[in-house]
Amino acid sequence: MTWPFGWRTIAERKNGNIKYTILENGGKKLFCVNGIIYSALDNRSYFTRTYHDYFLPMPLLYKKPRVLVIGLGTGTIPFRFSELYRDIDMHVAETDGTCIKLAEKFLPCRKKAFRTIRRDGAEVVAGASGRYDIIIEDAYAIGKLGQPHIPSVFLTEGFIESAERALSGDGILAVNYAINFFYLPIYMHKLRKHFKHVYCIRHLTFGNYIIICSKSYDKRQISAVVSGYFSVEGGERVASAFKSMH
Repeated sequence: MTWPFGWRTIAERKNGNIKYTILENGGKKLFCVNGIIYSALDNRSYFTRTYHDYFLPMPLLYKKPRVLVIGLGTGTIPFRFSELYRDIDMHVAETDGTCIKLAEKFLPCRKKAFRTIRRDGAEVVAGASGRYDIIIEDAYAIGKLGQPHIPSVFLTEGFIESAERALSGDGILAVNYAINFFYLPIYMHKLRKHFKHVYCIRHLTFGNYIIICSKSYDKRQISAVVSGYFSVEGGERVASAFKSMH
């Protein structure tokens, strides 16, 4: 794949039909799997203009948030959480050893307030009754034809039930949904059977949806918190997206 002018490859790995690439352009970095962006960083801003930005406000809803991130990529979400929030207890579940190793090249050499567990996220959730305030599901695998997909276990009612049990009384499950949009209404129906409030935010550039599933907070409460803290430059786009979620 030919990348836009100015981007240079600083790391590359291959594993069967999977190609991992880290690109750099000035103060920006991208981590791509088979040409699809999985992680992004900009050392001049907390915001990347990617879907990752929409996860950043979630910990604002809690005093000492306990977070599980399913799917490391190379660490955009947990790294930014560790920079933005002091009192945070965070685990990251990732099964791909190459992603874990490349995260060391991708992330800045600063202290990170998260621990990576090389374990299936569905297994972690199944054994974590009431353990987390936030579960972020950003899990993708590469199929035989080299295309990404959400592992089927994460789309089942069994996983949704486990996630609901693994959350605190006012917990939130936030999902990056970017594949098979014909299935989206069925998936949303499953989520609404187990969560009181379910909302969608669409990222206009990437075309994927961030689905917010809350056990207690409604749209008005979430949007009010996000708007109050994310009014800085770059954050106003995030605040606006939360106001328009449906």
